[in-house]
Amino acid sequence: MIERIFDEMEKALMINLNDMEKDMFEVFTQKRMELLKTLQNETFNSMRELAEMMNRDIKNVWQDLEILEKNHLIYIQTAGRNKIPHPARRKIIFIFE
Repeated sequence: MIERIFDEMEKALMINLNDMEKDMFEVFTQKRMELLKTLQNETFNSMRELAEMMNRDIKNVWQDLEILEKNHLIYIQTAGRNKIPHPARRKIIFIFE
């Protein structure tokens, strides 16, 4: 049981909140949490496709994705002219110090 917990922790993204670029509540807005959840459950060929699926303006989605990327929550792959967002990990663990 404990071994399984450690295995899961190794696969997770651990975030020390002291290292975040912005305050936690500025990074984890409702819209950005929706983006993270959507990226966990769906795959997209472009940011535009993601924005259309979520019924959001591409500019706002791009700004949110930039903040998530700066805080190591996602990474953005370039494929030709498309930019494809991916979750950095399947799980996120917060560390409060």
